[in-house]
Amino acid sequence: MARAAAHDGNYAGVSGALWLATAADQRPEPPPSLLGDIAGGALYLAIGILAGVLRARHDGRGQVVDAAMVDGSAHLLNLLLSIIERRGGAYEMGKPASDPKYFARSYRCADGEWINIAAIEPPFHAALIKRLGLDRDEHFVNGINDPKVWPALTDKLAAVFASKTRTEWCKMLEGTDACFAPVLSPLDAAAHPHNVARGIYSTIDGILQAVPAPRFSATPSAGLTRVPARGAHTRDVLSELKFTAEQVEQLTKSGALGSAASQ
Repeated sequence: MARAAAHDGNYAGVSGALWLATAADQRPEPPPSLLGDIAGGALYLAIGILAGVLRARHDGRGQVVDAAMVDGSAHLLNLLLSIIERRGGAYEMGKPASDPKYFARSYRCADGEWINIAAIEPPFHAALIKRLGLDRDEHFVNGINDPKVWPALTDKLAAVFASKTRTEWCKMLEGTDACFAPVLSPLDAAAHPHNVARGIYSTIDGILQAVPAPRFSATPSAGLTRVPARGAHTRDVLSELKFTAEQVEQLTKSGALGSAASQ
């Protein structure tokens, strides 16, 4: 299907990733441009290029890096596929995670905002129910490994979390071992104390941006700059690709570079 038009949801869908990421009673919707385009595509391509460069330094030979987005989306599933096989090989929609529990999900708060709970391991589950005052409830204490009671316990937790606002839950649970986090919009995330301390977000020319990742101790990445206009670096790129001035001028006059690149 290399010559057929497609987008992120298509790559994730045909690879199996979208199916595994969806609850059984919900419409499959991919996170915008994250799963197929970026994780399955751009990151795999970047890794492939780096590996190709290292290999070329070793033997002086170049090669084609074939980084298809469906390939990458499928390859991201390998850990989950091995876990599913260990659990008996039942490919059930909405059950892709590493040994999922009833409580590992997002919950709506009293103010309509959302929080996420992922206290999967027993010590973290114990920390969660203790913070919630449920550590003396035998259903919660003993129900962690009993899938039959999970739906009822999930409903009880949903009612508990619906009783307070997201801010109230943050004050109670954030920074503990309850594996808790608020579900934040990008603007709220930019103002969150952890992200502020890390310097993750910055606004330049009114545009919210995240700093480069990962970070390097010896060769740190350059700081954020204003977003360049479309085509602002076209001539620079063509020059690096050894296009002559005459060739660039011909491309400009033909309209192949677009109006922005000719300015």
